[in-house]
Amino acid sequence: MEERNRMFRDYYRSLISISPSPPLPESPEPAPETAQSPLPLAEEGEESFDLRAEYVLLSGRLQTTERNLEMMGLEYDELLESVMQRTTEVVEKDEVIATLSAKMREAEKKAKEDVARERKINIGLAQGITNLGADLGALRRVLPIAYGHIQTVQCREHELLQEELIIAYLLRNEVDRLAKDVEPWPVPGVERRGRSVLERGPNARLLLLRQPDCHQLRGEAATSR
Repeated sequence: MEERNRMFRDYYRSLISISPSPPLPESPEPAPETAQSPLPLAEEGEESFDLRAEYVLLSGRLQTTERNLEMMGLEYDELLESVMQRTTEVVEKDEVIATLSAKMREAEKKAKEDVARERKINIGLAQGITNLGADLGALRRVLPIAYGHIQTVQCREHELLQEELIIAYLLRNEVDRLAKDVEPWPVPGVERRGRSVLERGPNARLLLLRQPDCHQLRGEAATSR
């Protein structure tokens, strides 16, 4: 700051152009026969007085200018400090803004990735639900037919079982009849093996009556379709 003040002072001094008065020209030596008059001395004193007054005036102005320069220097320092502080605040704010912008860009990128991932998952789920709905529709159409086939198979199984029971019953009766014709029963000392359906009691005959009606099963299958 002192160096700057010194530069300002030098600059203003150059503007004011304070310089010592030029030397007066040497007066020629008076002739020995003529005496020097006191008038030139009076003029020389007045001129030096005017120069001193001007010098004092300019010195006062210079001091005033120096004080103004010092005040301007102080104001300049305060202004410079304020500008530097403001610049530092702006730089810090710019850094904070840059950091926040980077975080926002990163968060936006992550959000876009999450949205894209969720969209893919939703598309996959929608396709899966559509396929499941189609499969359920096909299964809904197939189930009555399958149920009808199952009922038909069960009915056929019952019919075959009834036929087998009837055949076994007839065969047993025929065997018993032939056995009675060939050898009368009971034979002493010979144990008879097996019994006919009629000899087994009422439970054997009830087994034939408990079988389901195939015509009724076919009607239920047709109704379910």
